[in-house]
Amino acid sequence: MNYKKYVLIMTLVVVFSLSIGCVANDDEEDLGVNEIELREFEVTEDTFNTANLQDGDLREVFSFEESLYRVDQVREGLESFRKLTEQGRAKLLHDVLDQVGNTEWEIQVLGFQNWPNTIEGTLRMQDYRVKRLEYELAVEKYKQGEVIEEFVEEAQAIYNDAKNELQEYLDSYAIAD
Repeated sequence: MNYKKYVLIMTLVVVFSLSIGCVANDDEEDLGVNEIELREFEVTEDTFNTANLQDGDLREVFSFEESLYRVDQVREGLESFRKLTEQGRAKLLHDVLDQVGNTEWEIQVLGFQNWPNTIEGTLRMQDYRVKRLEYELAVEKYKQGEVIEEFVEEAQAIYNDAKNELQEYLDSYAIAD
């Protein structure tokens, strides 16, 4: 038998054997083709060392509301520094102002306006995302029969408030340039 015919016949035998093997072994688990092993995941309660918070509660100290309050304090501090720089400009040497830093007009007028606004926007966006995820989780728990309808309605109201607050902020947001 010539070599080309032998290779062709052997190739056909192998292909035929493989196809018979796959048909004969139709159990996908044995092949591992569509086998997906689902692992169990457990969400545990995280604990943190909060000694540096001076008896403050982690959720209170770093809450959304507290963060917005602190952003307003930063705004006030930046505005005070801008006023101080303005008053000192005539009395201080240009070199002194350069050494202090952040005394240029662009930084004090544009940067001092934009920086806190961007931080506040980020906080509001994160708050919106958290509230949306909490609402989506409530819906899923409701579908599984784990919570009652009122729980989902409350989560939906909180989510809608966060969404509206974010939109109000976006409507008033402006970049100083």
